[in-house]
Amino acid sequence: MSKRNESFKIERIPLEDNPDFNAYLDQQYDPVEIEGGQYKPSEVLNAVDPDAYRSALEEYRNHQAEQFQHAIFDEFPNPIAYNYYKAMRGYENERQRLDCLRDAWEALIYLLYAIVVGEFRSLGLTFDGAKVFTGPTQQKPLHFEHFMSDKINDKIGIMEGLLRQAADQGVKLVCADLVKDDVLTALRELNRKRNGFSHSSALSEREAQDQFISSAEIFLALLRRVADLQSIRLFRYQRSASHALECRFEDFSGHATTRKFNTLTLNTAQFQKCAKYLNPDTIVIKIGESIYGVSPIVYFVQRGGDSRLCFYKQNRNGQYLYSVVGESEQVPILEKTIADQFAALRELCH
Repeated sequence: MSKRNESFKIERIPLEDNPDFNAYLDQQYDPVEIEGGQYKPSEVLNAVDPDAYRSALEEYRNHQAEQFQHAIFDEFPNPIAYNYYKAMRGYENERQRLDCLRDAWEALIYLLYAIVVGEFRSLGLTFDGAKVFTGPTQQKPLHFEHFMSDKINDKIGIMEGLLRQAADQGVKLVCADLVKDDVLTALRELNRKRNGFSHSSALSEREAQDQFISSAEIFLALLRRVADLQSIRLFRYQRSASHALECRFEDFSGHATTRKFNTLTLNTAQFQKCAKYLNPDTIVIKIGESIYGVSPIVYFVQRGGDSRLCFYKQNRNGQYLYSVVGESEQVPILEKTIADQFAALRELCH
């Protein structure tokens, strides 16, 4: 081969770097038979035409990315899906786009926090001896005041502390497979980025765009790590359907804010464990086969004929202030249900 042709030689992508793509190719095409031997289509394409292999891989990855984006829009819990959809499809300028992305990852943090605390409580565990991890080597005893804090870093620290305490006690939390150490690390990184631009002076359009690009890459990678969120169900019980074990519920999945309803059939064991959460004043989650409440951290307000989810933010002068998905103002929730649920949370801290 001439030196000129050598300079245009396509460097092969190592075959072992993309096992999922190779499996996809091998399912699409029949094995190649040569002199009585059979060779996988992925191996042949990579060997004889690395440029075609690279192009097909790029097309495959782009299709995967598009599918995952639609899964976020349509199947992830509403607080994440709604804000991410706005960041990708419904923004007016780059600063608003960045703010929508920030709201999406804050929703992720609050939801994961509610999932961990909710499961811990549902198992009848107490918070005695638990820690709040404020950094890799920094920790402090968990007190009820930490649950009332408006600091996002406290939410992440509580998650880590409860997951560690459960593990130390030999208790397997279902949510531990969702909220792993690398997820907690990524949440802290996003929170640092949030603090950086939220507390800075007004960003230019170019600065906001740069912040969005770098943050969106981290956030999307994080959503891939917690992709199982698309299979959980966040809902509010309405009534029994055709029989006691069939529940009609308001479903909070996908980016749309219009009300939608579904039914869920429980087995007897599930019903006995979760019956206390099946009321219109509690937001409930189904993760795997486990069903439990995530209120008072997650609650709801009525907007016209629709229900909007909201997250507890802070207690100010005795008022429980919540951030409503899609709204910029914090609103007070005055229902006695909220006060009672916070009182129950306090009891677990003794």
